[in-house]
Amino acid sequence: MVDEAVFYRTEKSPTDSAMSRIEIERQISYVEYYRARQLRDPRWDVIEKYRCCFLWHNQYFELDSFIKPERHRGLKMLEIELTAETDPVSLPGWLGKVTEVTEDPRFRNSHLAKRP
Repeated sequence: MVDEAVFYRTEKSPTDSAMSRIEIERQISYVEYYRARQLRDPRWDVIEKYRCCFLWHNQYFELDSFIKPERHRGLKMLEIELTAETDPVSLPGWLGKVTEVTEDPRFRNSHLAKRP
């Protein structure tokens, strides 16, 4: 699996709006990932997910399917990268039912990783 996996370190900072945040994301090596994993707080689980990126009507989407922790297996979250909060959003019909969770803290990675 390591041969197929890509590892990222993402740092997120709040903005004045609940709908947006500043994200700094960079790809890291397996060695960097492994070192960081060894230093992690044991009260938090590691999140593993499969990410599918796609364009739809000139909009960039990231569809995450959660693998670990097991309690979140099957959870799917869709994120859209907008250039402005006022940009109109067009969702693909094949997604089915979609629930807006942008402002729901229960769906942030930090909350999903916290052990019950």
